[in-house]
Amino acid sequence: MGEIQTNETTIPPPHVSQNTFIEVAHWTYEVYNFIVQIIAHILQITIFQQDPTIASQYAILISWLIPLSAVYIILTLATSFKKILGYAIAAGWIFIILMLILSKVG
Repeated sequence: MGEIQTNETTIPPPHVSQNTFIEVAHWTYEVYNFIVQIIAHILQITIFQQDPTIASQYAILISWLIPLSAVYIILTLATSFKKILGYAIAAGWIFIILMLILSKVG
């Protein structure tokens, strides 16, 4: 009789080498180093024209403060959104309870 044939194909797992973490860490370091060099160069040609050797020290500090400031701003916005969402939810529940009360009274 007619047998049902199944074309069972399995999707192989993604190929992850053992050095994936090392590659990601190296890439992250390269991006960080590139950003530090850009900041140092900008500082050398603007603020620290008399003593450009100090620019790299300030560039490292600035490169740490930029992501920390970004995280702070995101958390502040999330907190503000949380308050607004809380007010909206409270107003919604109050509105529904009032509508239920008015529907029983009227």
